[in-house]
Amino acid sequence: MKRPYKHINNSQDRPVKRLKVDTINFYGDRFIFDCITGSFHRISGTAAFVIRELQKNNSLLDIIHHFSKRYGISTKKAVTDVEILISELIALSLVKAEL
Repeated sequence: MKRPYKHINNSQDRPVKRLKVDTINFYGDRFIFDCITGSFHRISGTAAFVIRELQKNNSLLDIIHHFSKRYGISTKKAVTDVEILISELIALSLVKAEL
């Protein structure tokens, strides 16, 4: 499989080396708190799954594999779904992309 980071949006349009989520705390299954901004966000179950996988320091390839298995979808579809979700989390500054 090709490196899936290539489509994740970042402000400098450079390859992403690592994704960090160390400023997020969960409150229940569907709410997260951003410790930097003090904002609460209501998230979907799929977003919660991906964020929890990131918090475990799983690689993006591992997250895609787990996502595909959990939701019973193809790896190709999982790559697209996870990339879109992570791009949205980066845009909200909930996930930091290390370049």
